[in-house]
Amino acid sequence: MKKRLRSPAVLLTVFAMVLVVAGIGYAHWTSVTRIEGNINTGNMNIGWDGWGTNDDGDPGNDPSGNDNGNTGAWDSGNGTTRDPGMWDDPSWRYDKNVAGCWIDGGEDTLNVHIDSAYPSYHCHVFASVFNHGSVPAIPGPTTLDAYKGYHQCDLYEDEELTIGPLPVSHDESVDRHFVDFNENGVVDGGDYYIDYTEFGIFDEFGNPMWEDCFFVGDPMVATETGHPGEVEFSDGDGVVDFTFHVEEGILCDPAFQIDPQEGIPVSGWIHMEQGAEQEASYRIVMETEWVNWNEWEAVYGGICATP
Repeated sequence: MKKRLRSPAVLLTVFAMVLVVAGIGYAHWTSVTRIEGNINTGNMNIGWDGWGTNDDGDPGNDPSGNDNGNTGAWDSGNGTTRDPGMWDDPSWRYDKNVAGCWIDGGEDTLNVHIDSAYPSYHCHVFASVFNHGSVPAIPGPTTLDAYKGYHQCDLYEDEELTIGPLPVSHDESVDRHFVDFNENGVVDGGDYYIDYTEFGIFDEFGNPMWEDCFFVGDPMVATETGHPGEVEFSDGDGVVDFTFHVEEGILCDPAFQIDPQEGIPVSGWIHMEQGAEQEASYRIVMETEWVNWNEWEAVYGGICATP
């Protein structure tokens, strides 16, 4: 049986439809637009830049100019000046050089050391807060804690050690060990770095011994005096051991800020009160959290009395 040929008109119609479909397929061109962005954030880096006291024997870091090395009628030999004794008159000094007050450290931590302190001894400290970062900063919450205790020193053969029942952790950022009282792995509160120094003593095998000194203390009771930035500390017996004051114009002022690459001088003082005990060791820890200036509403509290 022969197949019948379709009508030429039908064939032409089918061919035309094929061409239309093919034309549509090959005519679909594309063009893409896109936005790409690179964001580089700034940084917060507040640190200390320059410091001193009015009783470290260095006249260059005492704005009053009275820390001139004059030792007076009796000199303890500690290399400092006649002792300052009044918080409101930095030029007034006792007639003897008994105690001394020094600062060391740097970057984000300063250590204030007072040796041979006694009631009514007064030390004024000076420093500069510097913004090494790229973002303006303002002071956020400031905490102030104090501890009363003693320093304990022991000899060990190995730097990798555990100190009796006290937990010891390692701060990787500075490669130092510290007594970790709350065992959280972070240096805070009453935690204290362990400073290893060769003691000059050797064991029977010729290995050097190490002197390990650390602070063991209990938290003290803090009482705000009503003056912004001023706190009295006692050991719970109701008698004040010492008073700490930091200039409120810096840490308690919501309008204060430090622009990048700007330094601002700050100061404060420590006054030993009648409750200070003989042969006692005190430790003070003040910590300020700095925040970017545009996202913080000042919250008073801690050492900043409510205005």
